[in-house]
Amino acid sequence: MNTQNAQKVISQMSRETFWRFLKKVFTEEYKSGKDSPYESFESLDELPLPAFQGIYRSSIYTFYEFIYLLDFLPYQIFRSLSNIQIDYTAFEKTLNILKNRYPYQFSQKLNAFNAYDNMFGNTVNLEGAYLLNNFCGYSREDYEKHIFTNYGRIFRNYFPDLMFGYGNTETFLSEQSEITIAKLQDFLFEASDGIVIQIENYKVSVNEFFVQEIVDGVTGRTHNLLEIGTILKISRYEQLIQEFTLVIENGSEAEIESFLRDNYTSFFGNHYDQISTQILLKFPELDLNEKDRRLDIFLRNAHSNDWELFEIKKDLIINTHYRDIDTFVSSVYKAIEQIRNYRDLLAQDKVKQKLRAEGIEYFTPVLNLVIGRTPQINHASYRRLIENNSKDVKIITYDNLLKRAESNLNNYKKLLDDWN
Repeated sequence: MNTQNAQKVISQMSRETFWRFLKKVFTEEYKSGKDSPYESFESLDELPLPAFQGIYRSSIYTFYEFIYLLDFLPYQIFRSLSNIQIDYTAFEKTLNILKNRYPYQFSQKLNAFNAYDNMFGNTVNLEGAYLLNNFCGYSREDYEKHIFTNYGRIFRNYFPDLMFGYGNTETFLSEQSEITIAKLQDFLFEASDGIVIQIENYKVSVNEFFVQEIVDGVTGRTHNLLEIGTILKISRYEQLIQEFTLVIENGSEAEIESFLRDNYTSFFGNHYDQISTQILLKFPELDLNEKDRRLDIFLRNAHSNDWELFEIKKDLIINTHYRDIDTFVSSVYKAIEQIRNYRDLLAQDKVKQKLRAEGIEYFTPVLNLVIGRTPQINHASYRRLIENNSKDVKIITYDNLLKRAESNLNNYKKLLDDWN
């Protein structure tokens, strides 16, 4: 996800969603104003305005503290910031509580208010406060003239000597963009329903929807809802491709299978609508070697209304040379014979009846072997290898799966480019 797309997504968040996102952002990875790692970020639930405190250590017994206050106002519904009217009641109540919390004399030396922690014997210094929102799109000059100046005047009535600043979507993405975007991607995966959307049926066109950007039922300007959804899809595919590449190289066979189970439509295709994994077949009397068998993945193909079998193998290198001829390594041939044995087992009536009772009904399942990286040999030799050895078993490499996901990613990027 790039900065422009991240800005679009963050700016569409509701108050509650933005607050949840801030809780994700404010971790030890974020830096304080002194470019020192924070000891901790904690939510201050007792304040009228949603707030965090960020504390970092200056010495063994001295801590500095910043207060981050959530300022969420429907700026976008006004044609000009000069039209906005703000109720500062909650802000003033919050500052009054903070002033009572730091009742000691202001220290010019420390440039902070000192509060003594009697329990631990530590000095905590309130160094300043920041006002946060997910507002973007207006100039810094307009924001400071019509919004920040009023807040700053009130703040200085309570803390005349402390630092007071503000941060919005553009601030997050300009100062620590990599961390912000990474946190945004994690947040979207964990809470993909967090963007508040309201659709007015009588005004819907092909691409345009109304997005509810604020509370109190006020509808903001028209946005392309499909554009936001596409940005989320792009972000998801980018992260999935990166994660799957790492799992292929460093994960076990079980970890690869688990990842594909959780993301099967992204890598196998959207035409698969059901999945069943680790299917135990306890029919030793029907097996050639008189053993129980466990099948890796069964996927239901919604187009053919039939089930397909996928056997997963960890082996990454699948080709070798024999007398200057490209051939598969022995593990590939063994895996092919293994899946053919599964085919014979699945053809038995007792097995069909068992699986039918579990919702898996098939005629003759398509056999797929997922194994290895695509060999770095000329295309003609690779095609010959595939054609000679996949008469009844389709060989799929991990690179084939990655290319499918990358193709979907590129399609979404093209769609987004067309809108922009």
